[in-house]
Amino acid sequence: MWTMDDDEHDHDHDDAVRPPSPFRTAAMVSVVLVAVAAIAGAMLHRETLDTWMRGESDFLGKRRWEPPHPVDRAVLRRIDLDRVHARLWPRWTMALSRSNRVADDPTVRLAFRELRTEAGKDANLAALLDELDRRTRQGVGENAERVLFLTWAWSDYLDRAGFAWRIDASIRRHQDGAIVYATTYRGLADVAVRVGERDYRARLFRRADRTNVVELYLGQASTADEGAIVVLDRVRDLAMEDIWPMLDAANDDGLDPLARAYASEIRREAAAAIPAREMNALRATARARAAMEKARQAVRTRYRECESGFTIGQLPWSGLDERWRRRIRAMGRAAVPEDVCPKVTPDEAEALAAGSESMVRTPDVHRALAALVAWLARSVVAHEARHVADDDAVGIAEPLDCDGCPDWMDATSRAEMSAFLASFATSGLGYTSLYVACHETRSTRGPHATAMSIVAGRLGAHTCTRGPAPRRLYDRASDLERTLLGRSDPVVLPRSFPPRVWLE
Repeated sequence: MWTMDDDEHDHDHDDAVRPPSPFRTAAMVSVVLVAVAAIAGAMLHRETLDTWMRGESDFLGKRRWEPPHPVDRAVLRRIDLDRVHARLWPRWTMALSRSNRVADDPTVRLAFRELRTEAGKDANLAALLDELDRRTRQGVGENAERVLFLTWAWSDYLDRAGFAWRIDASIRRHQDGAIVYATTYRGLADVAVRVGERDYRARLFRRADRTNVVELYLGQASTADEGAIVVLDRVRDLAMEDIWPMLDAANDDGLDPLARAYASEIRREAAAAIPAREMNALRATARARAAMEKARQAVRTRYRECESGFTIGQLPWSGLDERWRRRIRAMGRAAVPEDVCPKVTPDEAEALAAGSESMVRTPDVHRALAALVAWLARSVVAHEARHVADDDAVGIAEPLDCDGCPDWMDATSRAEMSAFLASFATSGLGYTSLYVACHETRSTRGPHATAMSIVAGRLGAHTCTRGPAPRRLYDRASDLERTLLGRSDPVVLPRSFPPRVWLE
């Protein structure tokens, strides 16, 4: 409380009217201006102010969660974190999504109790779960921002304690309310990537849950706080479905025009990075893999378009097991030639079964795929590391200065353009990165597609359609960085980057 002494109080009554002191007037004006600026700033950054008031961020908007209890790593080590993230978290969120917001649904209560019993051995995880339970009981839609924050806090707490697990939550609203989805991840590697003169964190994760929530992106959060996050499951899918079939030149005639335009350059980059023995295993199985993928896509297309009643999901690296090989061949033999919508044709059945047998017979093919995925992940890390560096420099929400960008190009599109160019300029990864960028954006809209339309227009009219692949790509991408963004900082991946990653 402010107080005033007696002398000052008596002195204020000496004169009924007194001209204001110029110094006091200046001070009052300064206070008013500061107050106006503060109010304006608060109005402009209301979300930041709200999160600060809730204790979810510092005053600059950086997210934070302070554990209410001391961190006890010994207790955390006694928790079966694999079971928590692979089974218990998904079981609870799936029960929530099926309960139609019935707060006391017995399936939800049982799933939460099992999760709370195991993870709640740690007092801080228990505190997070108890609030999550309370908030979801009140309503996911009404507490969406807090639910998302609490799942982020879970990941941040485990990371700071030295445990490489992550939860990524999202809220889907519908006419009857809202549903929370949560995908869980286990960390496989944590490395420092140099961008220009600074090192930034990059983490490789694999999915821990087995839910049917599909990954949309190869990378996720790429902020200076969290570092680059790469989801290796999506990288593996891309490697198996698209890159692997391109590694044998004998397959080139069967590739689509875009893949055919980049295949030779991708083979050259891959051969320079992947050990010869493993590269040979990939080449030896590339034709079989291409035939398997072609058959799988044909089966899936008929399932969608004419309701054949049979489809095939993601093929494992080794293809179909022996039981499924027998079954698929039997289905092929049973196919009627006159049937316009067969479950599987004889040729498709043989491609799937014989290709699977080829995978099993070829030595080192699993080890080779692990090397292919690790190498392909490097291009994604280069892209995401540039995002981290941009966030560190200007903030993820601020538009990068771009000399030559259209006025309508927003901050996210400019950030994607910066990350694309950085990966295209990275020696040994440029052509693969460019092909992946074209492949991932050619049938989409949004910031990624906008960025690629600008970049492809500078590299060549048909860069992302039928080719050819641009000549001198590394140098041209660096030149474009300097022309458009005023800098070209080399992205250097560390020697500690894993040579192989095992997902199956």
